[in-house]
Amino acid sequence: MFICYVALTTFYSELSFSIESLLASVLVIFIPHLVQRQNTKLVKEPLKHVVFKEGYLLIEQHKINVNRINRVALSKTPQCATFALPYNYGNEGKLIDFNFPIGDYEPFKNYLSSHIPSVTFID
Repeated sequence: MFICYVALTTFYSELSFSIESLLASVLVIFIPHLVQRQNTKLVKEPLKHVVFKEGYLLIEQHKINVNRINRVALSKTPQCATFALPYNYGNEGKLIDFNFPIGDYEPFKNYLSSHIPSVTFID
């Protein structure tokens, strides 16, 4: 699609091909994708969002066996806290992550460690 776009633009606009036009075209196509990837979801109640049931961790439509979870990324900044499962991808190979209020950091960390016995928290 991209090659067709550049070829047609060059042919019909009578512009000569240049690396600048190629870069501009790439940026126009990929900037929305990059911005969308940076918007991590904000979850107001992480203790209700992450559910443990019958040996599985359930987050939205994702279901992961608790025995397969070894590391959980849990970090905090002055604005919010972040949860991610960097080694256990969800459906379609997507990273499972979300932001949550900083006040829920310690209760959520205790909740996770009580349900995932061998978890290592990484920052």
